[in-house]
Amino acid sequence: MALSPSKRFTQVKDFHLKNGTLFEDPEFLPQIESIDCKNPGKYANRHIEWKRPGELFKEPAMFKDGITQLDICQGMLGDCWLLASMASLASRESLFYQVVPQDQGFQKGDYCGAFRFCFWRFGEWKEVIIDDRLPTYNGKLMFVHSPENGEMWCSLMEKAYAKLFKSYVYLKGGQIGEALTDFTGGIAENIDLKKAPDNLYRKLLKANARQFLMGCAINAKPNEIEAKLNNGLVKGHAYSVTSIATIKTRDGDFQLIRVRNPWGNEREWTGAWSDKSREWALVSDTEKRQIGLTYDYDGEFWMSFSDFCKEFDVITICHNAGTDLDANKDLTVSSREGSWVINATAGGCRNYLNTYASNPQFKVVLKDTDDDDSDLCSLTVALMQKESRGFSSPALTIGWAIYTIPEDAEKYIQDGRYDRDFFAYHTSTARSSTFINAREIVQTLELPPGEYMLIPSTFEPNYKGDFFLRLMTEKPTNETTELRGQTSATGKDARSDSYSDYENEDPAVIQKFQRTFDALAGADEQISPSELLSMLEVICRGEGFKANMADACAAVNLFDKDNTGTIDFNEFLKFYRFFSVCKRTFASYAEGERLKDGHRLDSALKKMDAQISRALLATVVQRYGGHGLTVCDFMTVTCKVKAVVGSIEGEGSPACPNQVRETFLMLALKL
Repeated sequence: MALSPSKRFTQVKDFHLKNGTLFEDPEFLPQIESIDCKNPGKYANRHIEWKRPGELFKEPAMFKDGITQLDICQGMLGDCWLLASMASLASRESLFYQVVPQDQGFQKGDYCGAFRFCFWRFGEWKEVIIDDRLPTYNGKLMFVHSPENGEMWCSLMEKAYAKLFKSYVYLKGGQIGEALTDFTGGIAENIDLKKAPDNLYRKLLKANARQFLMGCAINAKPNEIEAKLNNGLVKGHAYSVTSIATIKTRDGDFQLIRVRNPWGNEREWTGAWSDKSREWALVSDTEKRQIGLTYDYDGEFWMSFSDFCKEFDVITICHNAGTDLDANKDLTVSSREGSWVINATAGGCRNYLNTYASNPQFKVVLKDTDDDDSDLCSLTVALMQKESRGFSSPALTIGWAIYTIPEDAEKYIQDGRYDRDFFAYHTSTARSSTFINAREIVQTLELPPGEYMLIPSTFEPNYKGDFFLRLMTEKPTNETTELRGQTSATGKDARSDSYSDYENEDPAVIQKFQRTFDALAGADEQISPSELLSMLEVICRGEGFKANMADACAAVNLFDKDNTGTIDFNEFLKFYRFFSVCKRTFASYAEGERLKDGHRLDSALKKMDAQISRALLATVVQRYGGHGLTVCDFMTVTCKVKAVVGSIEGEGSPACPNQVRETFLMLALKL
């Protein structure tokens, strides 16, 4: 079922229907930059006009005679990967209408020039609203179009996808799996046919039964893109796989696969089992009808599975888990979002042993084996980086590794995570086939039941990026949890034990502080955060740093035992002793006047009895950016950790789950 229209789309539609006007999208304008924002001069001498379907066709319609994978013909844009994916989507009606909602068209009383499409982006469905002005050249649509005169869904869908990526030019060149993922929310796995597993045909039959979308391609060098071969196939060109079948003939059973060229023309396979080839004489008419055999020059053709593996280089299977299909009901997908933060959680690959353990860590528990008489559990790992089509920043080189957790694993756990020594003395059980600058790396493993740890990483340390990790299994009993580390602190209820030592205090110093304090405090003998700030400016004069109001508020919050919003003189003395310890600790770990390295910051906080998880450490590093923390910043972070954890877990407070503690602290550290 398609997603309900957003409030914005409803408002747009109602407004234009009421006023008798047509929607003009202010976000994706009818200009050359929308076609090619990288090299607009390329189209300088072409007379390109943006026209609505009603200006091109007498009776435009969203659909004509239903939807099929034959509705798509490629235009002047090299986006065959996208069109092959669209063709695959068109073969699965239940998935198609999720992307192309039916509740829109060109009917009188409903048409307003606005259309909507829904694409999956990093765990959520995103509605993209466009107008129907399309680029034309010499009176014809420039890009994808339907052979059916006036059928518009494919042209409008391509425009919506171009808007998602800011320009049509970013659709030139890509992987089938990218679009299949965005159309279904599934996990698209590439399989190298030259290194295909022995059970590949069985795997494809299973994928076909589950109604997974599939595509394929022949690799090509840059000068071979869309080079036509003598056998009818095209190199460097994306095809959709539309069916898998085993047919019975007088000579025995044959394994076949049906493929479609998005060009939608006579450019088809000419070998065995191609249209009108002599092999079909061995097949009964009943068998032909059952597999839907046609001899049209429509770009779709059958070929033997052995020829397919010999001629093509890669097949992409999109595991459409999470759909309502009965065949997929046992598939379970767990997803986690995360970040590689410089100097905190961006540890690089195993080659960089000293920082590798700082990467995000995920514990995976496989309990039940698959149903196909196997004693193994299939685990599909999909690691996706967020944005990678080139218009914002270059794609990172990413990969992952999986380690078996041994019985003696506890000795390698430090602060709730596996430490450097674990990776120094244990090799990975499995890993991604390569580190690559692709949007997503997907690989299916077969592992015995047990406990494992998965480490996603960039190839080199200190590369910043966000990622979306998905793990798919065939059993719902399998589990995935992130090892975030522990968050703890000596908080409010224990602070008096740490900072109440008067024995070694210089009486002259105390007397000096008392005079300044009394002058600021007044009759109530209390000082506020702003007054504390004034005291710090006096007693720290000449030391080269300056606190701000946020620092003073954090300090008062920590040492204000009776929650009045102010502190008395004894509480001030405790704060000053605490501040002195902060300064000494900071000096031990800082690089000059700043503390930039997240690993040093982690050690400094632990020295202050303020331990935080790796995720919270990343939050602090991001909060203060590349310039690092001053001593006052360090004091403030320490105060917040101690105050939040102490308030939640102080004497008389109920036990608090680590996730709740982290949520409160995450909010505090972002302020």
